[in-house]
Amino acid sequence: MSSGRAAADRVGPVDRQLLFVVGLARSGTTALTELLSTHPEIALGMERYKRLMLRRASVELRPSLFEPARFFDFTDGLTNITPDASPRWDAYYRHLAEGYDTATYVGDKVTGVRVRMILQRFPAARVVVIVRDLVEVAASWQRRADDPTDAGWREAWDAQEAAVQWNRGLRQLLRMFDLATGRIRVVEYRTLFGDPSGRSIHGTFDWLGLPASPAADTAFDQMHSRYARDLRDRAPELAPTERDAVATMADLEAWRAALRLVD
Repeated sequence: MSSGRAAADRVGPVDRQLLFVVGLARSGTTALTELLSTHPEIALGMERYKRLMLRRASVELRPSLFEPARFFDFTDGLTNITPDASPRWDAYYRHLAEGYDTATYVGDKVTGVRVRMILQRFPAARVVVIVRDLVEVAASWQRRADDPTDAGWREAWDAQEAAVQWNRGLRQLLRMFDLATGRIRVVEYRTLFGDPSGRSIHGTFDWLGLPASPAADTAFDQMHSRYARDLRDRAPELAPTERDAVATMADLEAWRAALRLVD
């Protein structure tokens, strides 16, 4: 990759770089994005450019989207996750705004394993991909598909559709990992949030060349405690026959290969 091409992906100050969090829906992308953004040198949108990202190979995707004036102007209608949507997102974006000008990394969360598109449009960007066990993802998809009040989810996005998308996402990740040497880091949901030492998130900060952060450590401890509580209290969410059907669909060879990429 030429230095000129890499420089084109920088935003504002020469030391500000682009970073994206990528993963299949219900794989922990939101929690990971929130956790990373507690580090004072990281400021990531929460699907800030959602409707652009859904357009495959969108020519509108460019580094200038992450200039502060552009990034915090939500009148563009490119996302439904805005500060006005809920107090949670208002607080989140207020926090981002406080440190955005001095952040080393800025970027966005992208639902769906769209690694190829991101690296085509931003060839010098870094991408953190989170993967999660299929049965857990499928159970979450099915729960939302069964909820008639969930306006943000389609009935067709059920457990079996989760398996189709999970397989497709893993295969794209594996194809791209070797092509984008050093640009992709893979983390696994249970390892990330289940290990009380925080080894995975600390390794991610190291990979980004960032120092440890007390604020991020505090946020991780809270997320780990919530993960442990939820895991203890969670009831099985897929019927045995449905669980078996989903497991049968899984590309286990791709899953094992993806797990070998996890640091």
